[in-house]
Amino acid sequence: GKQLICANPDRLVQVGDQNIYCGGAVAELYENMGGDVVWLGKPYPAVYERAQTMLAKMLNTDIDSVHALAIGDGPKTDIPGAEQAGLDALFITGGLAGAMGRNLDTVEDIAQVLNEENTHAAFAQRHLAW
Repeated sequence: GKQLICANPDRLVQVGDQNIYCGGAVAELYENMGGDVVWLGKPYPAVYERAQTMLAKMLNTDIDSVHALAIGDGPKTDIPGAEQAGLDALFITGGLAGAMGRNLDTVEDIAQVLNEENTHAAFAQRHLAW
Protein backbone atom coordinates (compact mmCIF):
# COMPACT_ATOMS: atom_id res chain seq x y z
CA GLY A 1 0.00 0.00 0.00
CA LYS A 2 0.84 3.63 -0.16
CA GLN A 3 2.42 5.48 2.74
CA LEU A 4 0.59 8.55 4.06
CA ILE A 5 2.64 11.30 5.68
CA CYS A 6 0.57 13.24 8.19
CA ALA A 7 2.23 16.58 8.89
CA ASN A 8 -0.42 17.68 11.41
CA PRO A 9 -1.75 14.90 13.63
CA ASP A 10 -4.53 17.03 15.12
CA ARG A 11 -7.88 15.31 14.66
CA LEU A 12 -9.81 18.49 15.33
CA VAL A 13 -8.80 22.14 15.12
CA GLN A 14 -10.60 25.22 16.28
CA VAL A 15 -11.28 27.87 13.64
CA GLY A 16 -13.10 30.80 15.18
CA ASP A 17 -15.94 29.28 17.14
CA GLN A 18 -16.07 26.08 15.07
CA ASN A 19 -14.30 22.76 15.52
CA ILE A 20 -13.40 21.18 12.19
CA TYR A 21 -11.75 17.90 11.28
CA CYS A 22 -8.07 18.09 10.44
CA GLY A 23 -5.46 15.93 8.70
CA GLY A 24 -5.00 13.66 11.70
CA ALA A 25 -8.60 12.47 11.38
CA VAL A 26 -7.99 11.39 7.77
CA ALA A 27 -4.69 9.72 8.69
CA GLU A 28 -6.32 7.89 11.59
CA LEU A 29 -9.02 6.53 9.26
CA TYR A 30 -6.37 5.43 6.78
CA GLU A 31 -4.34 3.74 9.51
CA ASN A 32 -7.45 1.99 10.88
CA MET A 33 -8.07 0.64 7.35
CA GLY A 34 -4.59 -0.92 7.43
CA GLY A 35 -2.70 1.94 5.78
CA ASP A 36 0.86 2.92 6.67
CA VAL A 37 1.00 6.39 8.28
CA VAL A 38 4.09 8.42 9.18
CA TRP A 39 3.00 10.76 11.96
CA LEU A 40 4.83 14.10 12.20
CA GLY A 41 4.21 17.28 14.20
CA LYS A 42 3.03 17.63 17.78
CA PRO A 43 3.04 15.43 19.88
CA TYR A 44 5.74 13.36 18.17
CA PRO A 45 9.32 13.85 19.45
CA ALA A 46 10.86 14.73 16.08
CA VAL A 47 9.04 18.07 15.93
CA TYR A 48 10.34 19.14 19.35
CA GLU A 49 13.87 17.99 18.53
CA ARG A 50 13.79 19.89 15.24
CA ALA A 51 12.52 23.07 16.91
CA GLN A 52 15.20 22.92 19.60
CA THR A 53 17.92 22.24 17.01
CA MET A 54 16.78 25.21 14.92
CA LEU A 55 16.62 27.47 17.97
CA ALA A 56 20.11 26.42 19.12
CA LYS A 57 21.46 27.20 15.66
CA MET A 58 19.72 30.61 15.59
CA LEU A 59 21.14 31.44 19.03
CA ASN A 60 24.56 30.04 18.17
CA THR A 61 24.52 27.75 21.19
CA ASP A 62 24.30 24.05 21.91
CA ILE A 63 20.97 22.28 22.19
CA ASP A 64 21.42 21.64 25.93
CA SER A 65 21.31 25.41 26.49
CA VAL A 66 17.93 25.77 24.77
CA HIS A 67 14.94 26.06 27.08
CA ALA A 68 11.85 25.83 24.92
CA LEU A 69 8.22 26.16 25.97
CA ALA A 70 5.63 24.06 24.17
CA ILE A 71 2.26 25.77 23.69
CA GLY A 72 -0.86 23.85 22.83
CA ASP A 73 -4.57 23.34 23.41
CA GLY A 74 -4.64 19.57 22.99
CA PRO A 75 -4.70 17.67 26.29
CA LYS A 76 -4.45 14.39 24.36
CA THR A 77 -1.60 15.48 22.07
CA ASP A 78 0.19 18.77 22.66
CA ILE A 79 0.64 18.54 26.42
CA PRO A 80 1.67 14.86 26.67
CA GLY A 81 4.02 15.38 23.71
CA ALA A 82 5.76 18.25 25.45
CA GLU A 83 6.06 16.24 28.64
CA GLN A 84 7.55 13.27 26.77
CA ALA A 85 10.05 15.63 25.13
CA GLY A 86 11.05 17.00 28.55
CA LEU A 87 9.63 20.47 27.86
CA ASP A 88 7.46 22.69 30.00
CA ALA A 89 4.04 23.25 28.48
CA LEU A 90 1.57 26.12 28.40
CA PHE A 91 -1.94 24.66 28.13
CA ILE A 92 -4.36 26.93 26.25
CA THR A 93 -7.67 26.15 27.97
CA GLY A 94 -9.84 28.22 25.65
CA GLY A 95 -8.96 25.96 22.73
CA LEU A 96 -10.17 22.47 21.93
CA ALA A 97 -10.78 21.21 25.48
CA GLY A 98 -12.89 24.25 26.33
CA ALA A 99 -14.70 24.08 23.00
CA MET A 100 -15.55 20.43 23.64
CA GLY A 101 -17.67 21.53 26.59
CA ARG A 102 -15.13 21.00 29.34
CA ASN A 103 -15.30 23.38 32.29
CA LEU A 104 -11.81 24.85 32.69
CA ASP A 105 -12.44 27.78 35.00
CA THR A 106 -10.31 26.69 37.97
CA VAL A 107 -6.90 25.16 38.55
CA GLU A 108 -8.70 22.04 39.76
CA ASP A 109 -10.73 21.82 36.52
CA ILE A 110 -7.56 22.12 34.45
CA ALA A 111 -5.72 19.54 36.55
CA GLN A 112 -8.62 17.10 36.19
CA VAL A 113 -8.63 17.34 32.38
CA LEU A 114 -4.86 16.85 32.23
CA ASN A 115 -4.92 14.04 34.81
CA GLU A 116 -7.44 12.19 32.62
CA GLU A 117 -4.72 12.12 29.96
CA ASN A 118 -2.03 11.22 32.53
CA THR A 119 -0.15 14.46 31.89
CA HIS A 120 0.40 17.92 33.35
CA ALA A 121 1.31 21.41 32.20
CA ALA A 122 3.61 23.89 33.91
CA PHE A 123 1.33 26.77 32.94
CA ALA A 124 -2.21 27.41 31.70
CA GLN A 125 -4.12 30.35 30.34
CA ARG A 126 -7.38 30.76 28.48
CA HIS A 127 -6.08 32.22 25.19
CA LEU A 128 -2.78 33.06 23.58
CA ALA A 129 -2.72 36.71 22.61
CA TRP A 130 -0.11 39.39 22.14
